[in-house]
Amino acid sequence: MNEKIKLLAKEAGFNHMGIGLIIGIEEYHQKFAELIVRECADICEKDGRWWADQGYLMEAGEAGSLATQIKEHFGVK
Repeated sequence: MNEKIKLLAKEAGFNHMGIGLIIGIEEYHQKFAELIVRECADICEKDGRWWADQGYLMEAGEAGSLATQIKEHFGVK
């Protein structure tokens, strides 16, 4: 498994003893999915900042718009 996925799983509440000792399984799945969505949106936002730094404001705006659309699509704030 990818190291980033492992870190997200741990942040969501997974531990080596199993799920459920920290939080319930449904809460874990919800949190884990939300963290993945945030990571994807953050990539778009980072890309938008890069485009803005290069002076390409249209591309920067499109990347920022994608980040917003991803979060809205999955109901993540």
